[in-house]
Order: sequence, then structure tokens, then C-alpha cells
Amino acid sequence: MHRLIRPYIFILSSIFLISFMTGCTSTDYQTPDAGTSGLKRIAVIHIAQETNSFSTVLTTLAEFESSGLYYGDEIFPALGGGKNAVAGAMAAAAELGEGRVELVPILSANAMS
Repeated sequence: MHRLIRPYIFILSSIFLISFMTGCTSTDYQTPDAGTSGLKRIAVIHIAQETNSFSTVLTTLAEFESSGLYYGDEIFPALGGGKNAVAGAMAAAAELGEGRVELVPILSANAMS
């Protein structure tokens, strides 16, 4: 793995772990706005890389920026209407969440190298 990408992977993994632990607490967990409704917050983190193991091209942050790198509130408008994992998560939360699920957009990163 390229030395420029490794720190980002560690940071992203840490964010995901913290977000996952926050979103998957016991049923008595309440967000400040949730009252006693049992609202669950689920972090949305989407990272995809299409690559060839024989390629000599290194994947850097520039590849993610040119192919699709979105943060926070940029994610749902950019990816919500398409056929991708983020749009699928949004549809599933709307259909199956029954108002008890809040998706929290964190990061979406796409790269081809």
C-alpha cells in the first residue's frame, strides 16, 4: 500500500469504528433530539477503489478527488439519485427504518487506478 494512502486508511478506519460504536449502542441510547423514540444513527462511509494488481500506477488522494470524494452533507445530493451503495442505503433506511433510523453522512471516496 502506498505510503501516502496508509494514514488516510487508518484515519477512516478509526472514524468508522467510532461511528459504528456510537450507532450500535443499546436500545436505551437517546440522541438529544430523539427523546424516547429510540432513534438510531448510522454512519455512512463508502470507500471504493477499482484497481489492477499488475498496474504500476500508485493510487493517491488525487485519484479519489478526480473520481469522487465527498464529505458530510455533500454525499446524499451527489450520490442519492444513482444506482450505487449510498443510494441503496438511503432507500433501505427510508423503506425499512420506519422513521427510527437517521443516516449520518461521513465520507464517500471513489478511485480508479
